[in-house]
Amino acid sequence: MPIAWQTFSTPSVIFPRPTAEVIRGRNCAIIDRFCRGLSACARHQSYRQENEEFVVYCFAEERDAEFFHTHFGGERMTPET
Repeated sequence: MPIAWQTFSTPSVIFPRPTAEVIRGRNCAIIDRFCRGLSACARHQSYRQENEEFVVYCFAEERDAEFFHTHFGGERMTPET
């Protein structure tokens, strides 16, 4: 994924903008309920590179990021990546 060079300070899951809009748009309530009890950041981040937009969901705990990724897909990023 083009933003693999980005440095993230927490475990994260990255989605290209069209996918993120589907996840956050129609399924916003599902995502919000799913993230209750997880260490998800209250706000997600957006990045733009080479005319592509990405949305990043950040988590304080690695296991929560992996759990989210298992259910919704996207690309996993860690501070070490």
